[in-house]
Amino acid sequence: MKPWMMALVLGRARQLVTLPPFTASGPVTIPQGVPRLESIIGKGAAGSPGGGGTPGYFTDAVTYLIKRNGSGVDEARSTAGPSPGSTPASYCDPGVLTPESPTYEGYQTCYEFRSTSIGGTSPTTGASTTGFGQTFVGGTGGAATARTVNNVAVTPGTYQLVIPSGGSIIISYYV
Repeated sequence: MKPWMMALVLGRARQLVTLPPFTASGPVTIPQGVPRLESIIGKGAAGSPGGGGTPGYFTDAVTYLIKRNGSGVDEARSTAGPSPGSTPASYCDPGVLTPESPTYEGYQTCYEFRSTSIGGTSPTTGASTTGFGQTFVGGTGGAATARTVNNVAVTPGTYQLVIPSGGSIIISYYV
């Protein structure tokens, strides 16, 4: 039933109450006459961005083997690394003729480089906030995103909230 219809039936206007944000674990009491929470806005703790480490790169080497009599090219690939330092620009060696080979006329090796971080740490996910049967996850690699849940059924009484540092829950209900 819509709040304005309920007010007509009950003969009085109901008032929306929004409590200040809860930012620490503990109990919260829902008063008599509140059958549901209009909304819960919650978020978990922030995760750490990770990082650190030093710049580095992987080397992908591709050797092109040119077959005799124009019958095509074979490729041989390999990867090395990671190596420390700035990522170099890609390049190819000059081609080499192989007159002694019965299969190949020559070959050329090209090098491509992919940047990476050596010795760094991965981002972490922050701890979740829980309350009223809902879980609000922490952020991964940074701040958590708030999530809203509407029309949560409750019974009057005390509920336990679990809120990590940096997390929060805001509740609204009609009285």
